[in-house]
Amino acid sequence: MPNKKVIDIISPQKKQEKKSSIAQRSKPFFQKEQSSFSSEIPLIKVKKEKTEFRFRNKLSFLAGGLIIIFISVFCYINLSKAEIKIWPETQVFNLQADITIDKNAESVSLAAKTIPGIIFEKEKVLAKNLAATGRATKEGKAEGTIRVYNEYSTASQVLIATTRFISTEGFLFRTPLRVVVPGATLDKGKLVPSYVDIRVVADEPGPEYNIGPSHFSIPGFAGTDRYTKFYAKSTGSMTGGFLQGASLVTKEDVEKAEISVNREAKSECEASLKNDLALPENAQKYIFFNNAIQTEIVESFSLVPALTEKENFDYQSRAKSKTLIFEKEDINKLVDELILSKSPDNYRVYDDNLKIDYTLKSANLNSGKMIISLDISATSYLDVDVLNYKKSVTGKSILSSKIFLENQPGVTRAQVDFWPFWVKRAPGNPEKINVELLID
Repeated sequence: MPNKKVIDIISPQKKQEKKSSIAQRSKPFFQKEQSSFSSEIPLIKVKKEKTEFRFRNKLSFLAGGLIIIFISVFCYINLSKAEIKIWPETQVFNLQADITIDKNAESVSLAAKTIPGIIFEKEKVLAKNLAATGRATKEGKAEGTIRVYNEYSTASQVLIATTRFISTEGFLFRTPLRVVVPGATLDKGKLVPSYVDIRVVADEPGPEYNIGPSHFSIPGFAGTDRYTKFYAKSTGSMTGGFLQGASLVTKEDVEKAEISVNREAKSECEASLKNDLALPENAQKYIFFNNAIQTEIVESFSLVPALTEKENFDYQSRAKSKTLIFEKEDINKLVDELILSKSPDNYRVYDDNLKIDYTLKSANLNSGKMIISLDISATSYLDVDVLNYKKSVTGKSILSSKIFLENQPGVTRAQVDFWPFWVKRAPGNPEKINVELLID
């Protein structure tokens, strides 16, 4: 019996359901919980983030561009500048001129070649204490009273002035005046001596004559009877005798002091004048010559006259120094006028290399005049119109500016630079253009 084949006939709908069921069984278990629309949500989120990112990038790029444009415009307007160097035509001068400094001149005169001068004075008082070199001998003669006796006769005895009396110690004294010794008296046939008190002075100075009470004889009566009958006695001591040296201001001391103190006073006075003129406020303004200073002694005296007994004495001198000074501004003004008088019109003196050497030719401070010789080395240059040049190059390129400037009268060379490096034309504001004149 033939085999029979059994075929199940399944409808298309059932086939589809079966396939779905098989497919579900073949998926991993962890995917079973996902909803049917879970795969669509992430796609929408990514697309939105990309759109926002692109939009932000466009804004940032636009803002950056605007900032760069703003900074560029700001730098161009506010920071751009032009540096211009111009070398104008020049003339070199080497001149020699004699000019007069006059205290009576009121202003600078090119025609008279005169500038005003000022008399500058300084006084100095100097007192010096000096030692006396002389020696004076101070001395005194001893003196006192003696009683002269007459035992010779009843007749009086005259003793002339300078009558000598010798003490028992051998010291000689004299009576300075004429003396009369009264005569002796008789008493019952006996001769009673008479006496007289007189003043005597030692024959020489010295303390050795200051003797005590003594007995005196009269050497003029020696060899006669009167020698022993006329004598003298002192009851007190002789006083006042001394001998000592003392310092003495001599005439030579005063003369030497006059020379030395006057010389020192003049030197200090002149130095004080120079120091005052060397002070910054004067040195920057005035010019003077060391060999045009006049110094004299106005007053000089000793406070102690000569032959005065003193160990030291004071000598005083008053000195006065003066000179004729003049202002640098005045001399520069005269020199500028002198140079410009020999230069073409519209030229100026280049002060930075102006050199003036001064030589004093003569000076009379009493009349207040001085003649000096000037050796002048200077350069003058054409005074170009800087402001007009600034206005003329505004908006021009470097090349155009350079060509314009070098074609101007009196300009020998020009150099033009712009800043910052990207600037191609000169600023429209002339204040942003700096012009420097250079003198070779």
